[in-house]
Amino acid sequence: MITGDSNTVVILVIAAGIIILFVFIKIVLSGSNKPLPSPKSRLEELTIAIQFNPEDDLAYFERGKYYMKIGKNKNAISDFRKALKLGNKDAEIYLEKIDPNYGMQEIKKQIVEELHEEDEELKRYKEELENYNKAIRKNPQNAIAYVMRGALKEANKDYFGALEDFKKAIEIKPDYAEAYFHLGKLKIKKNEIPEACLHLRKAFDLGLTRAGSLLEKYCGND
Repeated sequence: MITGDSNTVVILVIAAGIIILFVFIKIVLSGSNKPLPSPKSRLEELTIAIQFNPEDDLAYFERGKYYMKIGKNKNAISDFRKALKLGNKDAEIYLEKIDPNYGMQEIKKQIVEELHEEDEELKRYKEELENYNKAIRKNPQNAIAYVMRGALKEANKDYFGALEDFKKAIEIKPDYAEAYFHLGKLKIKKNEIPEACLHLRKAFDLGLTRAGSLLEKYCGND
């Protein structure tokens, strides 16, 4: 037979069990609902990682994504560009999304580089041209300088200037095989084949054997 005191003890034990279960459930739930790191703290972690290793492309890439989350696209673009430069190909996808000028910037960069190369080539051409001009001014009868200057002009598509120089070299030195050879090649470019063959034949007859291959190709048995 259960007395009143026994009933009280049972109730207390049940109540204690319920309290313990409630506390346990609360602890479990509080652990599972632990808040994730805020973007700010994550950015700080990634910034420290970059300071330790400035070549960490993944850190730049991840920091760029967090910058996007807080609306700092300018910073994100800078980080994605750095990550891409370090070899992170995924960064290019994000750049294409948030940087509308990304493609145009690459095109502009390429154009600037090409223009720079053209400027350098033009500078070299002018320098070489002036060297031959000096040689000719020093000795107007320098047939070799005329041929060399003519070849330089031809390479830079100044065909009229090249033609005049080759002819001048032949005028100075009628037995100069090299001048006939260059003149023959230039005539081929101008599609003046009969004249080209005459000049190439003259060069060959003067002992320039390499004119033979062009004679065979363009002049046959002439």
